[in-house]
Amino acid sequence: VEYEAVTLANIAYDHMRYVFVVNSANEPVAGVIDGLPYGSDVKAMPLWGDGTVMTVPEGNWEFELPAFGGAGWVLYRGEK
Repeated sequence: VEYEAVTLANIAYDHMRYVFVVNSANEPVAGVIDGLPYGSDVKAMPLWGDGTVMTVPEGNWEFELPAFGGAGWVLYRGEK
């Protein structure tokens, strides 16, 4: 995390990984979740909202958060 108002949690549980990002600033922020294996079969599914499951073949993805917003994803390989 390179922006003081952004907090990240990366939690392993039950052969999956849960990533949470929270923006505590009074302005929107954008960032990148990075460091996943390149060309892998890793999928990211939003934990809430109307997002869809996405594959992460480049090993990263971009996100945007509104002021005081948060997001969470579950990362897994194969079928869930």
